[in-house]
Amino acid sequence: MLFSAPDRYGFSASVLQRVVGVGRDRVVCRTGSGTAARITVNGKPLAEPYVKQRDVDGVHKTYDVTVPKGRWPRPPSGTG
Repeated sequence: MLFSAPDRYGFSASVLQRVVGVGRDRVVCRTGSGTAARITVNGKPLAEPYVKQRDVDGVHKTYDVTVPKGRWPRPPSGTG
């Protein structure tokens, strides 16, 4: 998904983010090393071989969110 969010990121250029879950999905991000650093969707590990050096979230913070019905996921305030 490509969008602009200057209030969130501090600049007005476009930002690219992947969508890993949609309404009612539970998205959990765990930091760590190796397989400890991963994102799960509804309890299933997300296979992301393209993620550089296992940096699964880009900001090295954990979160556990359930996406509201009809909404896209977004880490809690201050994590992204």
